[in-house]
Amino acid sequence: MPAWAVGNPRQFWALADERERANGTLYHEVEFALPRELTQAQQIKAARELTRSICGRQHPYSWGLHDKAGNPHVHLMFSGRQLDAIKRDADQFFKRYNTKSPEKGGCRKESSGDARGPEWVARVRQNWQIIANRHLAAAGHSARIDHRSHVARGIEDAPGVHLGRKVHRMEQAGKRTWRGTWNQERHHLNTSLLNARLNIREAQQQQRREQRAARTSAASEPAGGAIYVLDGKQRWKARILQKAYQQEISAALAAQLAFVDTRYDDRLIVGLNDGGRVVDAGDKVLTLKASDAEVQAAITLAQAKGWKTIHLTGSADFKARAWLQAARAGLQVTGYEPSPDLRAQLAKEKTMLGPGGAVSLTPDIQTDHQQTAAARRWGDALERARQALQDERKAAQARLAELKDDVDIRTLEKDLAAKHGGAEYRAARTAFRDADTKAKAAGLLTRKRAEAQREKAWQVWHELHAKALALPVAAQQLADAQRRSREREQLTESLLPIGIGVGTIEEWQRQMQKGIDPETEFAQAWKARKLKPLQRWQELAISPVFEADEAGERARQQAEADAAESLKAQARQVQAQSEIAAQKKVDEVDDRLAQPGLSKKEEAALQRQRRFHAALAAGYNEEEARERAEDFNHAPRPR
Repeated sequence: MPAWAVGNPRQFWALADERERANGTLYHEVEFALPRELTQAQQIKAARELTRSICGRQHPYSWGLHDKAGNPHVHLMFSGRQLDAIKRDADQFFKRYNTKSPEKGGCRKESSGDARGPEWVARVRQNWQIIANRHLAAAGHSARIDHRSHVARGIEDAPGVHLGRKVHRMEQAGKRTWRGTWNQERHHLNTSLLNARLNIREAQQQQRREQRAARTSAASEPAGGAIYVLDGKQRWKARILQKAYQQEISAALAAQLAFVDTRYDDRLIVGLNDGGRVVDAGDKVLTLKASDAEVQAAITLAQAKGWKTIHLTGSADFKARAWLQAARAGLQVTGYEPSPDLRAQLAKEKTMLGPGGAVSLTPDIQTDHQQTAAARRWGDALERARQALQDERKAAQARLAELKDDVDIRTLEKDLAAKHGGAEYRAARTAFRDADTKAKAAGLLTRKRAEAQREKAWQVWHELHAKALALPVAAQQLADAQRRSREREQLTESLLPIGIGVGTIEEWQRQMQKGIDPETEFAQAWKARKLKPLQRWQELAISPVFEADEAGERARQQAEADAAESLKAQARQVQAQSEIAAQKKVDEVDDRLAQPGLSKKEEAALQRQRRFHAALAAGYNEEEARERAEDFNHAPRPR
């Protein structure tokens, strides 16, 4: 505010309304919503920052916060008048600006065509996005705002319009408005677009499946067609192999599976995602193209079959890669003699990798100060996550061992009903079986009646069956069996993602030994966790690191804020002490002025001293105080 309106902004706006031109712009208004995640104190802090960025110290302004439930927002109004260093009273302030002699006219007022159009609005919106997101991050919230339109953000959905308080009440009262109709039409349009995208995506997936099936003759479906599961594909493919080999398949192979073909009696065909195939022919495992993925899959299948020693045939390159993979897996190999370089590579890997593939840095291989930034940042986190997953797997396997073998629930129901249903139940069951036999053997004329009798007999048997299972003893046994079955199924299903997680972590540990930094991929997964939830291994491995980063950043920002506030408090204390000392000087000068017999020259000098110290006591700096001491018309005023 100008000097004459400090502490009384209402006076400024009242005079602006009275003295601005009748067809002039009295003020500009900016309205912006506040993030609901912030507390009111945090909202006020963010609102002040945006307000100062818009008006600075140039435009007089006022703002107010409407703290409405679900809709906190700010109204900012600021004058087009531009404050300068010239001191003007209220009468002069609103006069026309004098270009040649600014001190004789009023404050300059920006022209109506200056900088308040769409480009200025876009800059303010972008600035508010930066300020609001910074305050959200400082408060520890993951929510963010984006000032851009749907088109600029690449969102194909049709945007709606803001209803407003009045229209919202009309819509709730059942009155139709064009805004409500517009939003309904956009909602229907977006729903139709979403369904269309899903249909297109499903059609594309189906087309890719058909193309893959056409390229891979061994994996083609029978003439009757096929059905697919959309979620958990790898789990069900791995179950086929686990059933075939009667033991758990490694996570690395489970993640690569494209299909498992079990149609042939003399072989099992395993298709991989990269197009490769591995054939298990009983006493031998064959690869199609001898790729690295096929070699790894073949060694994994050999382990699953329980082989301890293998014999290699094929090219020298294939034998070298197969020998290295087999040696890593602990298999004995014949049919190939590795080179000294290959043995040295294996020895180095065994030195650098501990049990289970964990990173094991030793002084003779890599000292602490030689570790890469990736190893220092992610090594311990990945190892802790791997150990946690292995502990979860051991606990699940131990619990599975405690549970009894799977019981067929349907068979158990029949046994319990027969045991607790008594003679009446057994008679009803026999009657139904007799009626079923007669209905199947009935001729054309008696079939309808026989089927009706069978239906009646089944109803009687079914009621007694349900009644028997409802008995407390039978219901408890059935509930226990169902609970064990569900628990066993859940534990069995949990083992595969745990194994995949362990395999993924170990692969990243090996990649880090080669100098590959996982920071970019981990950061992308962390940023997209709202749209694509983190996997279990990611929650254990990367969440603690990024959460610690965010906590450290919040602590740093808080420390900076505390330090800045401390400096401000010290400055305020120094200023207060300076003003108190200056006021004492003023009192001393007043006492001297009250003494009789002063000459005019002495009185003038004392008056200058009084104006100087009074200006200091009012908050002015020494330069401003000296100017006011020389100017008799400038009486000090509080700031």
